This record gives sequence, C-alpha cells and structure tokens, in this order.
Amino acid sequence: MITTLATLGFPFAVRAGFTAVFIMRVLQVLAIITDPCILGVWLSTIGGNLGFQIFLLYGPTYMNKVLQLDVTSTGFATALPHILSAIVKFVVGPISDRATCIPGRWRLIFFAAFSQGMMATCILLLAY
Repeated sequence: MITTLATLGFPFAVRAGFTAVFIMRVLQVLAIITDPCILGVWLSTIGGNLGFQIFLLYGPTYMNKVLQLDVTSTGFATALPHILSAIVKFVVGPISDRATCIPGRWRLIFFAAFSQGMMATCILLLAY
C-alpha cells in the first residue's frame, strides 16, 4: 500500500515542490524498511554479528578457564565456528543463486537462516 502510494504520487509531488518530493521519498524508504524480508535479513545480520562479537570476546576465556583446554586447543576451537560458517556461505551462495525452483523471498530466508545456523550449531555444541 505504501509503495503504491509513493510510486503513483511521485510525479504529482515533483510538480508540487520540495516538501512533497521529500514526503514521497520518505514513504518509499518506509516501504522498504518495513518489508518482512528486509526485516528478516536485518535480524539475521544483527544476531550473527552479536554472536560473533560475544564469542570473539568471551569464547577463548570460557574454553580456557571453564573447559580447561590449553591455549592451542582454545584458539582452534574459537576459530572453528567462524571458519565453518565462511565455508558454508561460499558453498551455499552459488546454490542459492541457481535454485530457481524456490521463490526468491523463501530462498533468501532459507539460505540466510542456514548460514547463521551453522555458527549457532557450533556454539551450542561447545556448551555440551
């Protein structure tokens, strides 16, 4: 609804002046940032970055002090989830681009969740 209003109203806004053009642009941006697909990507990115930062800061200390791993094992175990996540992203990215049997929206949601799920699985495995 917002997208249609902003798109159809834009030519009239140009004739009306700067304020109307500004309002139309705000409506277009509002339509983009309230799209469920965009919100899902933002949520996935925020969750992935938050998990990365927490694990990067506190992971080595947890593994060294609580799990009693030596420094060499701690470094490898800390890097493993990030390495596996990067590998999965490089492998699954081209598959996502070529999977035309799935609609674009569901492709984006599925493969973003799959790439973040690999890191989450590795971090959960450390708890056990």
